[in-house]
Amino acid sequence: MNAIFDPILSSVPLAVGATTIFVNLLLGVVVFINNPKSATSRFFGLLVLTFVFWEAGNLLGTIRPSLPEKLIWIRLVMFFAVWQVYFLYLFITVFPKHDFANVKFHKVFSICITVITAILTLTPLVFEGIKTVDTSGIPTPITGFGIVVFGMTIFYLIILSIHDLYRRFKESKGIEKTQLGYLVASLGTVFVLFVVFNFIIVNVFKITYFVNFNSVLLSLFVVLVTDAVIKSQLFKVKVIATELLVFAMWSFVLIRTLVAVNSTDRVSNAALFVLLVGVGIWLIKSVGRP
Repeated sequence: MNAIFDPILSSVPLAVGATTIFVNLLLGVVVFINNPKSATSRFFGLLVLTFVFWEAGNLLGTIRPSLPEKLIWIRLVMFFAVWQVYFLYLFITVFPKHDFANVKFHKVFSICITVITAILTLTPLVFEGIKTVDTSGIPTPITGFGIVVFGMTIFYLIILSIHDLYRRFKESKGIEKTQLGYLVASLGTVFVLFVVFNFIIVNVFKITYFVNFNSVLLSLFVVLVTDAVIKSQLFKVKVIATELLVFAMWSFVLIRTLVAVNSTDRVSNAALFVLLVGVGIWLIKSVGRP
């Protein structure tokens, strides 16, 4: 029975990972293009971009057979993890503001330790090599002293983010307090689920399979925060829905074009893609027109 289901179970995390990359990128683009001058939209876009690169690195580190290649990818995963937490800190600092005025996020120490730690992750000081690779292709790295610096940097930025969010939520009033409340609820929901699936289920029930789906928790966070950003910046729901539909159609046809097995299918799909781009742009503009 295991011989039948093992290949299916091992392929599920890859399919889920690829789906989360697509969903996150789609939501990040939609939020950014609706208000590209907003500080909130910009940092949210950068946060989502690091999510995408982080998950892509995880997938490639799993499917690449060569140990040197796996080592490169897991180092890149750590690299993007550092920037992921840093951009989360900046996003929390500016949300739900539209500009950079009076926003005190230019802390020299924070950016310095982020840059230094990100550089360290690409060296043997954090991961010296790969010890073993399990049956699903997930490598177990040999850690160096730099992993302590990595952990301290992540911990510092997370504590800084929580402190800033708590302070701003406590001091805010009216609409801003409600907007920050959406963000607090989003972070709280994902944190509780992360603890359940990564600590309680692993340590109490000895089940580690769900750890492979951490990207789903990140996607849930992106979805919840997207909803909070949309509510805070008063985007038109009809325009957002249209953009999501159009971008999804573009992505589907573009993928069909890239994976086409013969020139006839490739040309026909490419022509359909060009047509859908024109129709999609017209549709988005017409929906957004007052």
